[in-house]
Amino acid sequence: ILNFSIITRESLKNAIKTIIVFGGSTNAILHLLAIARTANIRLELKDFNNTHYTNEGSSKKLDMD
Repeated sequence: ILNFSIITRESLKNAIKTIIVFGGSTNAILHLLAIARTANIRLELKDFNNTHYTNEGSSKKLDMD
């Protein structure tokens, strides 16, 4: 198994969701952008801004297109 056979846009979306849920740092965002670029996957800051999570007290949805 090669790194780039398991790194997909979908796996990066899941990583973004995980970062948001756990309150990850800006450093994690920079690393994901670098990983995406190396893997030739289009990922931009707006992808992070358009991702929300569902919490019991929140009406935000975790939805990425």
